[in-house]
Amino acid sequence: MKKTPVVPIALTAVAAVAAIGAVAYWIVARNARLALVPAGSETIPQAAIATVSISSDPDEWQQLRQYGTPESQALVDDGLNQLGERLLADNGIDYRRDIAPWVGPEVTVAFFPPPEFEATPDDLPDVEDARSSAAIVLPIEDPQEAQAVLDRPDLETWAKRSYNEIEVWEKGSGDDKQYAAVLGQKFFAIANAAPAIESIIDTYKGEDSLLDIPGYVGTWETFQEEDDPEFVARTFFNIPEAIAVSSENSARPLTPEQLEAVQQQGLATIVRLETEGILFRSISWLKPNSDRRFAVVNAAEGMADRLPQNTVMMMSGGNLQRTWQDYAETARTNPMSPLDPDWLEQALQQTVELDLEADLLSWMRGQFALALVPTPTGVDETFPGGIIFIVKSTDGRKARDVLEKVDEAIAKKYQFQVGEAELQGTSVVKWTTPISGLEIVRGWLEPDLAFFSIGAPIGRTFIPKPEDSFADTEQFIVGVPSLLEPNNGHFFLDVDRTLNSGNFPPLQLPPAQEDILEAIRSIGVTAAVADSRTTRFDILVRLRRTSR
Repeated sequence: MKKTPVVPIALTAVAAVAAIGAVAYWIVARNARLALVPAGSETIPQAAIATVSISSDPDEWQQLRQYGTPESQALVDDGLNQLGERLLADNGIDYRRDIAPWVGPEVTVAFFPPPEFEATPDDLPDVEDARSSAAIVLPIEDPQEAQAVLDRPDLETWAKRSYNEIEVWEKGSGDDKQYAAVLGQKFFAIANAAPAIESIIDTYKGEDSLLDIPGYVGTWETFQEEDDPEFVARTFFNIPEAIAVSSENSARPLTPEQLEAVQQQGLATIVRLETEGILFRSISWLKPNSDRRFAVVNAAEGMADRLPQNTVMMMSGGNLQRTWQDYAETARTNPMSPLDPDWLEQALQQTVELDLEADLLSWMRGQFALALVPTPTGVDETFPGGIIFIVKSTDGRKARDVLEKVDEAIAKKYQFQVGEAELQGTSVVKWTTPISGLEIVRGWLEPDLAFFSIGAPIGRTFIPKPEDSFADTEQFIVGVPSLLEPNNGHFFLDVDRTLNSGNFPPLQLPPAQEDILEAIRSIGVTAAVADSRTTRFDILVRLRRTSR
């Protein structure tokens, strides 16, 4: 009898076991990744502008209803109801009755850009094809309960067709047409446009999803590693796609070259409920092929100690030159940026004949603070407040030369009286104008710490260094997040004493925003550089509490 070779059989067995092990490992690793990312990420295409993933735990939402005012809660309810009606109620689907019994712990709403089209005079695009669309992806945790709902007789009225081997349900007509699909026994998707539901099906079948965006999975892993599992919502902004869409509707649209030059990849946020309000913990990261790098320096402590206790708005950072360069680079490829960096550079050149980078930022590489302070009692109240700017100089000689040049330009071109004065025992330079109540002073708080203030007479509030500073107040201690240590700067806005008070007309927003603003007490931000490609932002929105 011919013997069967033992070695080939053993090798074949080993290879089979290795292959099975590799497949098992891939399945386990993939499931582990999916457990960390927002629900349905594997079904949402890369072209999505943004996603909002919401906890389906009713206790979380009950807790959320403790915040705000009745008016602001009504606005939030209205917005949620409109979205629910748009994607669910209009189709005869009630969330509590039809979805809550089987849905997973989180549902995701995805927003898509309008499909691209080429319009000709004789071929105008269909309204549905030209508008943006949204979809909701509902994970199925109990397939039997879900199937019982899908078998309801009233849902049989939906028309059905096949797309990529998946049955698509359709209902309605025109702008009110809705689409739905069951993806295996894992997801139930509903959309308000055919391209949206079809792209979700294609993604479920293997097309690139959010999981394939560089850094997407790793970012959610970072939150998990930091023991940040508790959240009421998670959001993701696909920055290149969002900028492209906003550019199309902007007064200054970007060129294809500018769109290609966008460096940012994504912004992920977890939303947590805190005692004082809502905390947004965010991570922003760059594209893998980006040539941009962040300097990993977090040194912005101490600037709040220089500001008076009644500060109502402030921004601080560790390096003004780098902060501006980072902002300018981003702003030039973001049509939503609030300040055009080119405009500021031209304004400085035309008014005081200074080059922003060469004459100013070159010696402003230290810590800085910009603050708004209300007019002190007992002084001229022509102006509601004054602005303080403080910056640490890294080249004292050049700084003094440039500032003296500014003094000369102001005196010559605008006929201001510029001269030395004394304020609270400190020698300063004062620009005197005929405008009543306007005080403009500059000087040095320390040999390397320059300051400039303009507006109401507020110099006495921070000169000399205040014994009881803004850093000692409840507004700063409680209202500015402190989880990121060390950090690269803070932002604070006392909404009650600025937007809600009406004392600062330039800061007023449209009346339609008043109900939301009335619910907010303050907004605090802390920023940090995590590594050369990643930045962090914690935003705390302090809210009023209700018994509702």
